[in-house]
Amino acid sequence: MTKTTSVCDIYAGIGELLEYPVNDLLACVTSCRQQLADRYPQASEEIKAFENQIESMNQGALEELYTVTFDLSPACTPYVSVHLFGAENYKRGELMARLNGMYADCGFARGSELPDHLAMLLRFMPRLPEEKRDELICHCLLEPVRKMIGILAKLENPYCHVLRALEHLLRVDGREERAHA
Repeated sequence: MTKTTSVCDIYAGIGELLEYPVNDLLACVTSCRQQLADRYPQASEEIKAFENQIESMNQGALEELYTVTFDLSPACTPYVSVHLFGAENYKRGELMARLNGMYADCGFARGSELPDHLAMLLRFMPRLPEEKRDELICHCLLEPVRKMIGILAKLENPYCHVLRALEHLLRVDGREERAHA
């Protein structure tokens, strides 16, 4: 497995944590934490903190936590274009159209979700060449993730740990990409 592939697998794993919890969320959390452990110990610790906070929750409570965090709180929407441009901005539509084009070019099926959903973007990253991945990190992901962390930290929401792990990964990955340029 190449360095890029393993990093992208980790992005996809974090993306899975940021989707509505229909699968075994705890198993996904454990897998993600283990993938991060050797290379990104700080991010792994954040995932462990998330795991500790949700491990005693039943499926209904996990679904409610997700819904309260991302679906009912418009201030913490998982749609990155809202954080970048605001909800009512033509640039938001332009970004979504570009993302749809990229998905189509790569044969990536996004299902019924909007193209700028954070989890969708993270699952899409393995299909991108390094330079496009770095562009996505710098221009579409870092700022929204930081905004979401700020919102969720004030609420002491467990998903803040997942986003902190993601931010760490994005910062380290971006720095590594620049070092190899």
